[in-house]
Amino acid sequence: MLRIWIARPRTIRDPAVLDHLRALLSPDERARLQKRPRATAKQFLVTRGLVRWALSQFAPGVAPTAWDFATGTHGKPCVAGPSSAPRISFNLSHSGELIACAVAPVGQRVGVDVEDLARDRRFDRLADRFFAPSEAARVRSAVAADKPLCFYRYWTLKESYIKARGLGMALPLSAFWFDLSRDITPRPPRIVFDERIDDDPESWSFSQQQLDDRHLLALALRGRGSVPPTPVASGAGGASPDWGLWPSSHPGPRRCWGPAG
Repeated sequence: MLRIWIARPRTIRDPAVLDHLRALLSPDERARLQKRPRATAKQFLVTRGLVRWALSQFAPGVAPTAWDFATGTHGKPCVAGPSSAPRISFNLSHSGELIACAVAPVGQRVGVDVEDLARDRRFDRLADRFFAPSEAARVRSAVAADKPLCFYRYWTLKESYIKARGLGMALPLSAFWFDLSRDITPRPPRIVFDERIDDDPESWSFSQQQLDDRHLLALALRGRGSVPPTPVASGAGGASPDWGLWPSSHPGPRRCWGPAG
């Protein structure tokens, strides 16, 4: 089952937790942490510790300290070792003081994107430049109060897809678009491709969740038998992802939404 963990570095103050996270890092990661400015060091520490811990929840036989990572041609991190470990798919996203980590079983691809709805942008101009015409028209027609959410609904979904593909901006954002309902929860988003993208829309599942007043998260999942993760705010049963707020009083998840996996 797809699992997602949310961490807020600002709330992690227990020195024992921070020391535990440092102990999970590789020598290279510790060296990189030492070179980080204070403003970003904690986010780096929590991010690296979270992904190591989360991967070991899928592969309990692999210690969090044992994972090795590589970076793809377009910058997407992936599991590179140990050789005995399953090639689990994972993805990370952060926006300000919130980090999201999504992990999917072997044979699936996952992408996650989280954005701060309070981040002001030139929404109409960006939509005209990067979005498909139907999406840009929706953003332009939105009233001022609704425009940030309208824009970021498309933006997070597009980011989650290109991150799951691992191709970054090599995929033109205007070459695919999303069919969205007016509200986030009634039905899952559907993706549509034009002739520039060789992909099967039926092989992809998408979900969105507004985490709080400021943060919107989107998930993309591809793989045999994958189903759209039910937005947990709906209270529906079935294929909900396993959500957790990480850590609670120690390095480990505290269930905050959805059923246990």
